[in-house]
Amino acid sequence: MRKILVLAMLFISNVIVIYGQSSFDVADYVKRNVSISALQFSPDGNTLVYTITKVDWENNRRKTEYILLDVATKKQQELNFKQRNVTSLSWSPSGKYMSYLALSDTTGASLPQLYIKELSGDEAMCITTSKSGVINYSWSPNEDKIVYIAKDLPAIKEGTNKFVQAFEVGNNSYVTTTPSLAAHMFLINSKGGIAKRLTNGSWTVRVAKWITDSTIIFTKGETPYSGDLTKSKSVVYDINSGQIINLTQNSFPEFNPTPSPDKNTIAFLSSKNGMPENILEISLISIKDKKVLKLTDKLDRTISAFQWMPDTKALVLSTLDGAKAGLVIIGVDKKADRLPLRDVASIGDFAISKGGLIALSGSTSIGSAEIYFLNPSTTALEKVTSYNSFLEKFPLGKTEALEWKTSAGLTADGIITYPPGFIKGKKYPLVLYIHGGPTASSNISFNPFVQHLAANEWIVFQPNYRGSNNRGNRFQGAIANDGGNGPGEDIIKGVELLKQKGFVDEKKIAVTGWSYGGYMTAWLIGKYPAMWKAAVAGAAPVDVTDMSSLTDLNVMIRHALTSSPWKGDNYKKYYEMSPISNLSKVRTPTLIMSVVSDERVSITGSYKLYHALKANDVPVQFIAYPGTAHFPADPVNANDVYQRWTLWLKKYLN
Repeated sequence: MRKILVLAMLFISNVIVIYGQSSFDVADYVKRNVSISALQFSPDGNTLVYTITKVDWENNRRKTEYILLDVATKKQQELNFKQRNVTSLSWSPSGKYMSYLALSDTTGASLPQLYIKELSGDEAMCITTSKSGVINYSWSPNEDKIVYIAKDLPAIKEGTNKFVQAFEVGNNSYVTTTPSLAAHMFLINSKGGIAKRLTNGSWTVRVAKWITDSTIIFTKGETPYSGDLTKSKSVVYDINSGQIINLTQNSFPEFNPTPSPDKNTIAFLSSKNGMPENILEISLISIKDKKVLKLTDKLDRTISAFQWMPDTKALVLSTLDGAKAGLVIIGVDKKADRLPLRDVASIGDFAISKGGLIALSGSTSIGSAEIYFLNPSTTALEKVTSYNSFLEKFPLGKTEALEWKTSAGLTADGIITYPPGFIKGKKYPLVLYIHGGPTASSNISFNPFVQHLAANEWIVFQPNYRGSNNRGNRFQGAIANDGGNGPGEDIIKGVELLKQKGFVDEKKIAVTGWSYGGYMTAWLIGKYPAMWKAAVAGAAPVDVTDMSSLTDLNVMIRHALTSSPWKGDNYKKYYEMSPISNLSKVRTPTLIMSVVSDERVSITGSYKLYHALKANDVPVQFIAYPGTAHFPADPVNANDVYQRWTLWLKKYLN
């Protein structure tokens, strides 16, 4: 009898182990996932270089590797470097050299400097000795010069003044502890030598690219303060004369100016009609006659990224389009064609070869990022890596899109993920997982935390409320001066539609989110207090005045914030738009999480939310993580967020 019991226990134990291995868990994903970024083709188009990032769990760090992939054979080779913290890899124009930034002690401090390595050689040469470190750089077309950007040094103080640490505060974040210093351009021979300073001033250089061997286009920021980021213009610098010339006469900001391959045209991004809440469009300007063409004004989709085709006749755009991301090829004649991506639902990065081949890192609804090759002329799509094939063994929840009409007459959408083994007719708890931004969106691509939540026998709903960037300008811009009520109504309408489908346990609905998702969580538990069984508010900006005064964005006009809350009678309007206006009504058990020195969303909002709930005897827990990131940057603490999030929901939903 005892033998039978032992065998039975062993059988049950084996079943549990097998089940545990076959259920998706976000911790396992964090440990094993490989992310892919920074795709670049060699100038001849025969080789692709890209970055992969893995997790070293035992040491709680992320490891970066650089891979060369032969386009013809698909053979991969890791690039090895002797330097530390290698970043910003770039081919030289001929493809003979690889350049990068890495930490160097050449200035007596460990700072990023510029290295150049001949691909056929072993040793790399450090060509800069910047005392503040190199931020980024660009090769000249003829390969004999490099322009790099470095910050100015603090003023030298003498006597007892050297102990004075005071600095003037500008439009920077509340965690700033040192002066915000301008960055400027320096010119150096690609073989090394003494760098020549090109620009000076209290303004700052953000991005610089060569047009010709004697002209550089760069983004000129009005100040080095983070809150003044949108006060940026695209300007041209003439090396021979030292003259700086405005690219356009626009009064609104311009970003990412990119010369065409033939050097005759500049493409740049700006918000539609210069309104910061609107979608990003691409304009072209002729260098010769300064004529401007609004290239994507009829596309009505925000542009995430763009690159020129090698023939200069078209650009490839990465866009967001409803439940999937997309690639669009648009000619300078404004004729646009969508490139078929089959199952690829999300694009992380892409590059275009000399011959027009597109390499992209893409995710499907059931798989994390891999590299694909897309031939625009044949529309053939080929998957060329399998870094994350471990996901194939897990039963994942089915993901689908849902649409509904909003109170503003707009069409909103959202993503539903069902538990694996979903049974029709059975009622399940519902968990809302609300995206941040708010100018972001959720789509049907693989989301590890959503699948982790679904594996707990919960239906997960990711609503795209007004202000999301996947449905065109009218939908995105509708959040202006309406950051709470409008988006909140959109989300509630989506939930009501789900209830009508009959599979939601209406007594077990939870609302969760991070950043603006935390904002919407705090808004919804205050505005609709009887609706929720549990809530998780991560990095929740509950007070718009904090967002306008304390964060790195501070005075920047954006999405719902079209003016300063300190002007005229704006405070009342923005107070009513802030979740803080309804926090006394909250009755939902809430987990609050935040990073202590988060610049993007100050932790002050989390303290306000915590004390509002404590004062009203609402079950609440507040977890803070040391650091400066918007979300814990290291893998162990990132996973801790996910685990606490899940355990809080289990406590109230199961």
